[in-house]
Amino acid sequence: MQDIEYQPRLRWWNLVWRYALAMLIGGLAWGQLADWQWDHNRLWFFADFGLGVATLILCHWRRRYPVAVALVASLASAISASAGGPATLALVSLSTRRRWREIVPLAVISLGTSACLELINPTERDGPFLTIP
Repeated sequence: MQDIEYQPRLRWWNLVWRYALAMLIGGLAWGQLADWQWDHNRLWFFADFGLGVATLILCHWRRRYPVAVALVASLASAISASAGGPATLALVSLSTRRRWREIVPLAVISLGTSACLELINPTERDGPFLTIP
């Protein structure tokens, strides 16, 4: 028997709250870094913002190409804090498929890219990279 996936169409409200939550997560993640970028490196500010918008637009295809969209969004979040929200949306959307061979590698990549962003984050580093409060 053929493995046919059925994905019901999402209503407009289902799309709105998902994208709004992705923008909120990305905005909160970018908040402190955006101030530093604006004051010290405007090119990084605009690149970060552009990658965030591009990954949010890319999420439009997350149901048709879930692995590719999640991978690209996750890789973008390695240098763009604002892409973190759309990357989260793409990874959660991928996870709803319940295919461990897709989920586990993407989750590991996502953890790695968030660690990369934290390593290049120039704002307020008082302690070691991994600390438990």
